[in-house]
Amino acid sequence: GLSLPVVSKLTKELIDEEVIQEVGLGGPVASNSRRAVLLGLNKASHFLVGIDIGASQTRGVITNANNEIIQKSIHETPRSSDGPRFIAYLIDFIQGLIQQSHIDVKRISGIMLAGSGAIDTAAGEAVFCCNVPAMKHLQLVKPLELHFGIPVELTTSSGMAAVAECEYAR
Repeated sequence: GLSLPVVSKLTKELIDEEVIQEVGLGGPVASNSRRAVLLGLNKASHFLVGIDIGASQTRGVITNANNEIIQKSIHETPRSSDGPRFIAYLIDFIQGLIQQSHIDVKRISGIMLAGSGAIDTAAGEAVFCCNVPAMKHLQLVKPLELHFGIPVELTTSSGMAAVAECEYAR
């Protein structure tokens, strides 16, 4: 296990970085000791961006560490078959979402993209999507990671729906 000084040092670092915070006092550990300090996740410590690229609409959300939606936006999905224009559209959409939320981009831990059709998640590429012409052999992850400087993941819309179902259907 970890020694008490190591745990104390790591806890202080997490508090200093505002990842965790004091949320109250617990009962005394022993009859002659002080009360324990309760710690909890600081829900404003980091945020995630989620983008669902649909046939007619692109939906975006920003959630906090407690999975609460902070900002959301819906735009019409472009019908153009131009891949670079589609990447520019996604960048503008995500930037607008972040600006509307007034969240410092340094607090955003990652971006999750979801799209329908044939998606190569390992390569970060949309192989084919019959409803979005621009998403044909289109690398989506690398340009967004380069632009925003944060991790970007790509998955299928059905895979993302399954994750949401498992998480929120309790």
